[in-house]
Amino acid sequence: FPEDDVSDYGTDDEEDLINPRITVLRRQCVRATCNLLVQVDDPEPSAGIDTVEATVKTVSKACAAKVAKKTKRCAKASRQRRLKVHSGGGDIYSITATRLKRGRQTFRIHAFDDAGNVGAKRVTIKSKR
Repeated sequence: FPEDDVSDYGTDDEEDLINPRITVLRRQCVRATCNLLVQVDDPEPSAGIDTVEATVKTVSKACAAKVAKKTKRCAKASRQRRLKVHSGGGDIYSITATRLKRGRQTFRIHAFDDAGNVGAKRVTIKSKR
């Protein structure tokens, strides 16, 4: 019997070169709290999701009422901070930001897989309170 070369069959040596994909399933802001529900997919061949990180940057007006009446101009103040990300099971993650000021919130979500690829998503929410 001739020996079959089976070294090419069923090899799983494909590298994970594709970035994870982030999809925002739900975003809800009430008063000074915003909740985001995101889904992170790592397409095949997948090394698996390692971590998910999130930050929020708030841009708001910073001026005293007397200055605003006189000059009609206000400076913009910004603040950036990291948020805790909770795994909801599987590929669903929950992000909650509290104590947000009135203004524009920009959420940046980064997903890292085990192969070192990074997926990124930016979500901007303008809050009117």
